[in-house]
Amino acid sequence: MGVEETTATARNESSAGQKRDNGDRVQVFAKAFQVVLWTATFVVALAWLLRWKLPFEAEPITALLGLVSVATTTLVTHFNNVLRAREDDLEEEKFSAPLALAHGYVHNFVEPLVTRLMQQAGKSAEDVRLYILIPDELADLEPAAVERTIARIRAKQFATKTVNLQFDQGRPRDVLTVMKGGDKTVYFDFPNTLLTLKPVVDYKVHAPADTSLEQAKRELGTKFIQRFKKSVEEMLTRKRLTDYVKLTDKNLGFLE
Repeated sequence: MGVEETTATARNESSAGQKRDNGDRVQVFAKAFQVVLWTATFVVALAWLLRWKLPFEAEPITALLGLVSVATTTLVTHFNNVLRAREDDLEEEKFSAPLALAHGYVHNFVEPLVTRLMQQAGKSAEDVRLYILIPDELADLEPAAVERTIARIRAKQFATKTVNLQFDQGRPRDVLTVMKGGDKTVYFDFPNTLLTLKPVVDYKVHAPADTSLEQAKRELGTKFIQRFKKSVEEMLTRKRLTDYVKLTDKNLGFLE
């Protein structure tokens, strides 16, 4: 996902937020109008029952207000249902960027990589394992943070090496190998594609009064990462890759 695409996504999300605000205002107005109608119906009906002197016939006005109130209630209920459905759509639109990234990451990188590794492994194809780091924050994928993670792996007496693999289709890709002593090699990847979400986060975040801007960005970035993770897990299951691809976090549990 390039800069233009991420900017377009951010603009779409901003537009979605404006639509949600407009819908909230219409909903408040509709409910207020509904209250006014039912109140007027009650007052006129009460006046009719108590035989108050009014400048108009109370009975037909009461009937008319009752009909209008019922019709308005029906319309407001329908509008609320439509609005809830629209809000669900907007929520999906909000997270369209991480979903698209997850699809491209699995389809264009993970699946071809696992296929290539299994082809190279020959009789040991079933032993191929690829571990993907799911970061806590987008900052965990910055170059310096990646180097610190690699340093932590080496500190546990594991050797690491970056190898370049040629795929049957597409450009060659780099992948990190991890091995300890004579143990079998496993493969490790940092999903740097998530860094393309940073412009979306920067464009979208408007910090509440009690929240710092950076904190709000981190929180939204974390939500994007979790949605990315969920989508990756679903795709791995659908493509029957869960035996070969595992997700890990900063604790690097696969090294134990």
